Amino acid sequence: MLENTKLNQPVVIVSMAIGAVALVCVIISSTGLRPFGEAEMLQQIEREDSQLCQKFGMQVETQKLLDCVSDLGDLRDRHLRLVGY
Repeated sequence: MLENTKLNQPVVIVSMAIGAVALVCVIISSTGLRPFGEAEMLQQIEREDSQLCQKFGMQVETQKLLDCVSDLGDLRDRHLRLVGY
């Protein structure tokens, strides 16, 4: 009986590790925390969108620029849905 338990020990350890990782993932997703670096990435995208709209002649802090940035965000979302993200 003890030999059978020793053979299953690696399986038990791996199962416990997988369970712990799953629990941590559930806790993180339920708290609403974003993955490390995501906020910086979103800020970078916003800056680049704003710069692109300005390149096409839209002035800073105008409704036209805000609409352009919003439209680029909508376009990006549609593209992500098309590729299945």
